[in-house]
Amino acid sequence: MGQVLAAGFGRPAKPNEPGTKMVKGQSIFEWATALQKSQIDQVIVDDTALSDHDLIDYLASLETEGDHH
Repeated sequence: MGQVLAAGFGRPAKPNEPGTKMVKGQSIFEWATALQKSQIDQVIVDDTALSDHDLIDYLASLETEGDHH
């Protein structure tokens, strides 16, 4: 999750905003599982809200990076 935040994904979360609480050390696979199990399409890491679209965009950015090597 730390790499996702470092890459600039997400937006500031509002106080008491709904979402599954996660920590930076968790993996994107845990993020996907959390989204799958929850009725809410976002997770909250520290003070940042990350949506299901952020996960898709992050994975797409990895694919793009791989094309340059």
